[in-house]
Amino acid sequence: MLNLKFQLHFRPSANKTSAPGADETPVAVLSDVTVEEPPSKSSNPKPSQSVSTQQVLSVASSSPASSSKQTSTKPSLPDVSTTRKMIDDLFPAGEVVHSFYHCTETKCSYQKEKGKKKFDHAWLFRNDLSYDVTTGLWWLLFIKEQGMYCLLCRLHHAKGKHNKSTSYGMEPAVRFQTAALIEHCRGKKHQDSIAAEMLKRTSIFQEKLDERNLHRQEILYSAFMSLYWQVQHGIAYRNFPSMLKMMRAIGLEKLEHFQHESLWSVRGILTTMGRVIKEKITNAAKEAKCYGLMVDDVTDIQVKEQNIIFIQYVQNAKVQIRFLAVNDLLDGAVSANAQAITDNVKQELVKSGLDIHNFLSLASDGASVMVGKHNGVAALLKRENPRLINIHCICHRLALACGDSNNEVQYMLTIERLLLQLYKWLENSCVKTAAYLKMQLRVRDMQLPAEESKRHKIGHKLQRACRTRWLSTDKAVLGVWQDYVAILLTLSAEEFRNDATALGLLSQMKTVKFIGRMRFSFVLRVCVCIPLC
Repeated sequence: MLNLKFQLHFRPSANKTSAPGADETPVAVLSDVTVEEPPSKSSNPKPSQSVSTQQVLSVASSSPASSSKQTSTKPSLPDVSTTRKMIDDLFPAGEVVHSFYHCTETKCSYQKEKGKKKFDHAWLFRNDLSYDVTTGLWWLLFIKEQGMYCLLCRLHHAKGKHNKSTSYGMEPAVRFQTAALIEHCRGKKHQDSIAAEMLKRTSIFQEKLDERNLHRQEILYSAFMSLYWQVQHGIAYRNFPSMLKMMRAIGLEKLEHFQHESLWSVRGILTTMGRVIKEKITNAAKEAKCYGLMVDDVTDIQVKEQNIIFIQYVQNAKVQIRFLAVNDLLDGAVSANAQAITDNVKQELVKSGLDIHNFLSLASDGASVMVGKHNGVAALLKRENPRLINIHCICHRLALACGDSNNEVQYMLTIERLLLQLYKWLENSCVKTAAYLKMQLRVRDMQLPAEESKRHKIGHKLQRACRTRWLSTDKAVLGVWQDYVAILLTLSAEEFRNDATALGLLSQMKTVKFIGRMRFSFVLRVCVCIPLC
């Protein structure tokens, strides 16, 4: 058996529709409950526990039968500070709003203006006028020199059914009479706002919407960063939905509120991120006071002539090289001549907000269309900015120097021919390529320790030596030098003893002269080419 002791005190309250803060008739309030549990036979008696119910329960003038029926959990009502902030957000900053929530917390200095038909500040505290029992909100608001508003109608943008009136909602009401307030309470517009408020509190969809709005910034940041990482590592953006699915599966459940997964939405996100990144780059270039451009034309997989532009500037005492733009050269031009490239560069500078007079250097591949003395791109740009310095890219000059120097040494031409012939002999046959890759793995198992050999288990193909490809001969020489033993063993394998091409390559590649030239080319690459590039 439990013994309950009640302590009652009286405070002023209202009738059946009373609300917090109303002052009319005294009603009994349960202020303290003492629960005494009888001592157990097997243990010591427990001390009594006192629970203050001022934060839990107030007994209004209602019967016990009616209170016992209210056992279901109702939506929690917003507290005073939350409601006051919600009201402030509904109006422009600087507006002084008078309401039950504002004027009870602070000393309100409002004084009623002279005249009968003026707003009475006491209406804010009359529960029969401005309190709604269903929602538990004091709905009457007042702004001086404007009029009266209804918190519920303004919150839900209520309009009249027939005349589409927005009074008490988006527009103030200026009929300062208690009869007008009572009429508004009984009106359909106000009742619809009450229903919308209760639906908002109990609807699971509204809970999801509130949660999404609460974590909006965090959700967008996570989604944008994942897409940025994906694109930065060369992963196709069409895989973005599957990445979001994986992130939700590993615990990022808030991303379920991110619904922009279509290809058009992803493209829009990429465009937005690109615009922001480009703006940061151009702002940094403006702060540097001067900048340079690296310009070259390329052809994409659609055989479309593109003009690619990189920008170079100094930031925090460090040279920064950033991608600026890629544009279609033939958009508005018949051919990719010097004038078309020049116009494209100038249009990009204007679009990016960069001053052409701060454009002090132009680096290019040295083609005649770029560095022509009279009508090249550099010459045309110098007419706009005489201080512009034209620079022939040192890497392109190195490639030209390597190609021209090979013409002076006859045996270097022979090496180029042997490298190209070896590449074609392997590339045109799956059997020969497979035999070469297997031989690489066998040689590495014999030459390297066990731990090193595990890290070098992957074989690689030879590169094609071609002068039209920038420094491709360098990669071909490096590949042959690193796997020279495997190449000789493959050419001398039993299955290729009757192959005339294999025998011819083997006889020329195992000579001391070939090894010496290859060694010289490798040392030249390490000592000269790599530092310059």
